[in-house]
Amino acid sequence: MQQKQPAPPVPNTSNRFYQADETHLEYIRTLLYRARNGIPTKKTNVMLPSISDDDVALLEEFLAEIQATQQITVKRVYKYAYILVHWREYIGEYRLNTIADLHAGINAIQVSRDGSGNPRYAKHTLADYVGFVKRFYLWLSENGYTTIVEKKINKIKPRLKPLCNGRTFHLQTPKWYHCFHYPPI
Repeated sequence: MQQKQPAPPVPNTSNRFYQADETHLEYIRTLLYRARNGIPTKKTNVMLPSISDDDVALLEEFLAEIQATQQITVKRVYKYAYILVHWREYIGEYRLNTIADLHAGINAIQVSRDGSGNPRYAKHTLADYVGFVKRFYLWLSENGYTTIVEKKINKIKPRLKPLCNGRTFHLQTPKWYHCFHYPPI
């Protein structure tokens, strides 16, 4: 007697952390459309930084290339799109920026504050944001879309992420023990 194979599990789409790839593709299109046309976000009614048609074209090409060549997920592609659109709050049009514009933007994002005077971004977020903009500008340089030379872009270094950001239950490893018992010099 042949046993029946159980049906594959159906993803729980009611979970806010799981979204189908098609949903994230739609998120990317919506994000670029809203930023290009000055339409506030639906959920929070916040205006996205304005981007140009040229910015949209560059982002679409970049996102397509990294997804195809590095096999990253659509969810990760959406994260890149989201971060790069939000960078426009601190820098000008992608193709027109100089290295001085990037330096000024990096300095501005690192000291930005929210309405309460608290840092707007956590250290890990800042490291990610700086790393993403560096990666994007290396791609722009590689493809001849910017006049900024690769050597200058490579000098951009994200702030190091803090090593000791855990709780006392992480003391099981020598690294964590060292972090909690030997303050940095």
